[in-house]
Amino acid sequence: MYINSLHFTNGDYTYTLHDDWTSEDNHYSKGLHVTNNKTGKTASLDAKGKIIGSLFPFANTSVVRESDEL
Repeated sequence: MYINSLHFTNGDYTYTLHDDWTSEDNHYSKGLHVTNNKTGKTASLDAKGKIIGSLFPFANTSVVRESDEL
């Protein structure tokens, strides 16, 4: 199992890309969540069709850190 996410904030919105896999059923889940930080409302989009790419190469690296400022 791996669960990876990359999130950033721009203005009043937080964007979260997620890339998950579970070995139990060999299920992949990828998509985008957008949260309005003022209202707390969230919209989600799940990736469909052929999925190319992964967030896995960023796991456990210093390439992207939560504390990085834009």
